[in-house]
Amino acid sequence: MYASKLIVAPVLLATGVVMAQGVSVDATCTPQITPLETRLVQKASQGPDALRQFIFIRRSMLTLDMREVADRVRAIEDARGACQQLSTAPQDFEASPPVATN
Repeated sequence: MYASKLIVAPVLLATGVVMAQGVSVDATCTPQITPLETRLVQKASQGPDALRQFIFIRRSMLTLDMREVADRVRAIEDARGACQQLSTAPQDFEASPPVATN
């Protein structure tokens, strides 16, 4: 009985830490996220009912809350979107002519 608590406790702590961290993206605008977060994003793309069912099944093991998961998925998607906007924005900073001062 205590052995299962020793195994589950680190998982619960790791889940809370992961959900509290910011999202970083690599050069290809791929978010650097955990396998659990990848699965959450996948379920969220299938719709709110699929995500809700996924969380409901795993709620006691991972202590996930629908609102926290929705916020995390939104943060991941926002980071990906911001990166893609930056990569497609024109880079005219070096192309502008120098300004002459007298």
